[in-house]
Amino acid sequence: MKSATVSGAIALGLILVSSAALADDPNDPSMRSAAARARDKEVIRQLNLAELRHVNARDARLSKQWREWREYQREHGRDD
Repeated sequence: MKSATVSGAIALGLILVSSAALADDPNDPSMRSAAARARDKEVIRQLNLAELRHVNARDARLSKQWREWREYQREHGRDD
């Protein structure tokens, strides 16, 4: 019974590792043309810009919340 569990765990591990290795194949035939690489580059660029907008919005929101917290602390005599 124990060997079946170990064998199953090894098989699952191999499946997970092999699928991750196939995720970014530099020899992918669909990426051989310059147009496909340019599309891929633009998609990645757009994803990065969207993430930048998300991070900037989050940082602005957190900054505002900390500023309000500090003002509240000052108004109520709790300088920390």
